[in-house]
Amino acid sequence: ENVTLGSGVSVSGSVICRGVRIEDGVRIPDGCVIGANSVICEGITLEEDTVIPTCTVINGEAFMKNVIKKGTLFGSDGIKGSFYGSLSCDSLSLIGACVGSNAEKIGLICDNSQRAITACEIFSSGIKYGGGKCMYFKNGFLAMANFINMYYRFDITVYIKSLPDDDGLHIIFRDKNGLKPKADFERKVESMFFSKQVPISDNIYDVESVNGMQELYKSALANQCGDCLNGLEGYKIILGHSKECRVLSGVLSALGADVY
Repeated sequence: ENVTLGSGVSVSGSVICRGVRIEDGVRIPDGCVIGANSVICEGITLEEDTVIPTCTVINGEAFMKNVIKKGTLFGSDGIKGSFYGSLSCDSLSLIGACVGSNAEKIGLICDNSQRAITACEIFSSGIKYGGGKCMYFKNGFLAMANFINMYYRFDITVYIKSLPDDDGLHIIFRDKNGLKPKADFERKVESMFFSKQVPISDNIYDVESVNGMQELYKSALANQCGDCLNGLEGYKIILGHSKECRVLSGVLSALGADVY
């Protein structure tokens, strides 16, 4: 319905949803799904089993970050994609629901970018739908996510951060030992995601927002540094400007170091 095809377009054994525009010379092989109101720009050739979310524009430069290849949601360390493409609101909520269906107690933390905060809020709503119990911590980084994970003994901790490009996101998962989850967990989440068969939980838990974890993290870090370093009076230490460095700067200053 309302699909526009350019000249020289080849489509074989794929699903094209309503309102899609496919420009000249595009090749769509078997097994693809093109979401509603998406645009495939001139000359693009898709791989088999490519799934393109709704309202996505695919051009040569944006191709890889705007699609999810069927059956392969996870990369080498979590999930990467575009907030306006493969990790759209619908996809984030669905992934959250899949995680909530496969883990009971979940920690959720993000960096302080508005993109990551918005993604976390959408992700947490999906966790609720899937029946998971979620504690949400804002404004952190991966080392803090690992600390929170060990402190609360979550089944899964999810850390969402913005990537340097205009709309990229990276979702990182850690198990209760602070390690990448086992392949079995990833396969279950992928299976639910692509089948879109997430059971509606009988128990819906409110997301618990937690404040003050940065101070707790700094306190634990100070205790560890104090045990190892026994004071830093007279030392001059130069740090970078990342959030991790700013937190460490406060700890090292409290131990007597001059931090620059």
